[in-house]
Amino acid sequence: MARLEWKKFVGQERVKETLKTAFDNDALGHAYLFSGAPGVGTLPAAVELATGLLCDGAEVRPCYECESCRLVRAHAHPDLNTVFPVELSREHRSGTKLSEAGWAYLAERALDKIRNPYVLDELSGLPQIPVEWIRELNHSVLRGASRGRWCVAILDGIETMNAESANAMLKTLEEPPTNTILILCTARPHAVLPTILSRCQILRFGHIKPECMTAALETMLDRSAEDTAIANAVRCAGGSLGKALALVAQPLDEQLGVARALLQLCAEEDWLRVAEGLEALVGGDLNQGRDYGAAERILTYVMYVVREGVVGSREGGQNYFSEVPAVHATAGTTDPEAARRMLDICQEAIGGVRARGNVMLVLTMFLIAMREVIHEQEQQPR
Repeated sequence: MARLEWKKFVGQERVKETLKTAFDNDALGHAYLFSGAPGVGTLPAAVELATGLLCDGAEVRPCYECESCRLVRAHAHPDLNTVFPVELSREHRSGTKLSEAGWAYLAERALDKIRNPYVLDELSGLPQIPVEWIRELNHSVLRGASRGRWCVAILDGIETMNAESANAMLKTLEEPPTNTILILCTARPHAVLPTILSRCQILRFGHIKPECMTAALETMLDRSAEDTAIANAVRCAGGSLGKALALVAQPLDEQLGVARALLQLCAEEDWLRVAEGLEALVGGDLNQGRDYGAAERILTYVMYVVREGVVGSREGGQNYFSEVPAVHATAGTTDPEAARRMLDICQEAIGGVRARGNVMLVLTMFLIAMREVIHEQEQQPR
């Protein structure tokens, strides 16, 4: 019997072992929910598991050499069905239905996601999964496998499905055909319908270990272990390989400069200057609030500037930003409890950005909350 061997899925040893054991013993469930933060490997795991199920290899799967593996790579395998959250423009619709250009766009996005599953989307609006795509997937799944034993469906970002799309897939989830495996992925399990959660085996993905991320980035980017951009990206990415890939491409000094400016606004006494500074930030660096990816990156760097304020102030503390000495001076605090509250505020703001909230409103609430912490610190006796 063929056995599963992970080749591209990084870290997550517990998840790997669970799925490998089920695969090797022909005991996989019919529906899985992979739950984890963006970039920690939910989609890569789904893609590699699907590739292994569809592989023609005799002993080790996926082999990445057989015709089935090549078809998966080209997103042309008849027994692999995928849906992803997308942003559709006017040209992608004809009335209330997808246009020919819309279907072509979906195919293009799916191919890109299959080939680069760790790369995070840079979306400017609120993505959705078109109900037509779900219906097409249902039709393919109900038809059954046409090439091999298995029919596999990957549904990424299921928390973005509207009620119509969710209802369209529920029947398939409730009564999948024989030899069908559905793999659902989400970064926000609390936003998934309970009727969907109850029908899936849930696997939770944690943060990826720094050493695993470093090795993966060196391979993906063909760079050396001494590359400071990789080291800094790993330390700022919070265990997300996808986020590290996005951060490594950004100029560190520029991003840290914006993070410092945002922190300085938090400490500013003059509300008029705060408003002017925030308006300039959103209008310039964040493209009128449409660049959600940039907003999340800046908040991520704010978190690490705050963190370095505590770590760098401790004897023997390590300054993670090797190119930027004394970065902790910008954080405004060396108190661990205040820093913890600031980090919680940053996380809440990042959550608002990921949910595609109004960036100006999210950052305004962020500034108000941060100012409260900073001013409490200033009023404490020295």
